[in-house]
Amino acid sequence: SLEVGSPARDLAANADSAIENAHGMLTALLNLSKLEAGGVKPAVATLSLDALLSDRKREFKPLARERGLGLSVIKSGLHVSSDPDLLRSMLQNLIGNGLRYTDQGRVLVGARRQGDKVRIQVTDTGRGIADSDRTSVFGEFVRLSGAPVDQPGAGLGLAIVQRIANLLDYPLELQSQLGRGTS
Repeated sequence: SLEVGSPARDLAANADSAIENAHGMLTALLNLSKLEAGGVKPAVATLSLDALLSDRKREFKPLARERGLGLSVIKSGLHVSSDPDLLRSMLQNLIGNGLRYTDQGRVLVGARRQGDKVRIQVTDTGRGIADSDRTSVFGEFVRLSGAPVDQPGAGLGLAIVQRIANLLDYPLELQSQLGRGTS
């Protein structure tokens, strides 16, 4: 058995982390390729947003806690017709980015009705995005300066979000102010 803090244990932990990061990057690349090639066909179903968002909160709560951040989900009671896997992927990427680029404060996730549409919003108190970076941030392999070097990421998350939004014909909006966060 390996002792806690031993060089062999640290090496094993680093190797495990590297494998996990590589797997995540390959999965993201595969998903992006499928989206680009038209190999993804939406399977629309009626979904409870509260259940979907609650699951994302459970998924990301440990990371938020580890980073000393709050993660809040506001219940809406709303249901939508969408592809559950694609919508989940969008939310995972948006919430993950919110936590990755927020040094203090919180990430807030909620939904509200706007006429006959539903608006899902992920808001953070993070670093914000400069006006000059707002279009490029949705490109492949783009990580803004100041990205935490100790956290995995290949700069594919928002590219995937953009492709899914296009596939589902969902408008995607970005509002941000440097030093004050992004929504």
